[in-house]
Amino acid sequence: MSTNSDQKPQNRPVPLRLLMACLLFLGISAIGGGGQFLLNPTGDIIGMPVDVLAGSPFTDFLLPGMILFTALGLFPLAVLYGLYTERRWAWPAAIMVGIALIVWIVVQGLIVGFGHWLQWLYLSLGFVLILLALLPSVRQTV
Repeated sequence: MSTNSDQKPQNRPVPLRLLMACLLFLGISAIGGGGQFLLNPTGDIIGMPVDVLAGSPFTDFLLPGMILFTALGLFPLAVLYGLYTERRWAWPAAIMVGIALIVWIVVQGLIVGFGHWLQWLYLSLGFVLILLALLPSVRQTV
C-alpha cells in the first residue's frame, strides 16, 4: 500500500490520472474488439476477412480474440483497479501492459501488415503507457 493512501483520487498526480485513463481506454476497446472475435471468429462482425491470417498460425480469430479480450482488455482494467486502490503490484503491471500492447501490435503488423491508422495509435499508446508509468510522480504515488 502506498504511503499516500489518504489521497483522494482528484488529488493524484496528473500523469497517474492520464495513465489510468489510458488503461481504461485500452481495456474497454480491447474487450470490445476481442469480444467481437469471440462472438464470431470469422471476423464478419467488423468486416475483417479470415484471409488476412494467411501465413499465420491461426485459421480464424478465436485465439487472437481470446488474447485480445483477456491480455489487453481484462488485464488493463485489473491494473487500473490496482492503481486506483494503490496496490504495489499495479505499477510494474502497468509497464507490462504497455509492453504487451507493443508486442501485440508489432506481431499483428508482421502478420497482417501495418496498413491501418489504429495500429499506429495503439502502438503509440503502448509507449505512452510505459512512459507514464516510469514517471517519478507516478512511481512515488503507487
